[in-house]
Amino acid sequence: MARFVAVAALAVVLGVLVGCTSQGPAPDREPVLTPLPTAPAKGADLVCGMDRESVETATGLAVGSWEGELTVRDGIGSGQCVVQPKDKSLLSGPLLWVTMAAASSADGLDARAHLDGDGYRRPDVLYTSVDGGVWGDLKIQTKSMSFGAVSFVFWGDTLIHFIVASGEEGRSVATDLLALTQQVATTYGLPDAP
Repeated sequence: MARFVAVAALAVVLGVLVGCTSQGPAPDREPVLTPLPTAPAKGADLVCGMDRESVETATGLAVGSWEGELTVRDGIGSGQCVVQPKDKSLLSGPLLWVTMAAASSADGLDARAHLDGDGYRRPDVLYTSVDGGVWGDLKIQTKSMSFGAVSFVFWGDTLIHFIVASGEEGRSVATDLLALTQQVATTYGLPDAP
């Protein structure tokens, strides 16, 4: 987990450096400021368990491709899925990662320590509706995209971990990550969060 987080953090930093030269959202789309749905629409084009349109709305960038697999066995999620932007000149590296792991796994225990601030900086935002939190560039940007964020949410016995490299202008990355987490939980039939 530590190695994954280090690699992911490096990718986010690289994405931020490239994003600093970006002038905001892709010129063919205006920011959408309505909340994301908490479940994908029936028949939606799914990307790693999320509605493609929701991912594009949250990040402000078009989805190009994705790889990896998320699965659920005995009510516990596992696996990783990585989403790449369509226009790689706007972002160096993946657009977002989503990982699921057992809450009792080494990754889950590490995430718990992060959320509890046990030797780590506490999250910038602690969610009140679920057991989780988010760190990152969470100020709502009005003239540019945000520089990304990391979230950990415990959904029953499953950790759902997101790393997003950019957030759309005018949107709350923390709110969008929670909605995307809920979409993943719904798509994969995870039991309701306690």
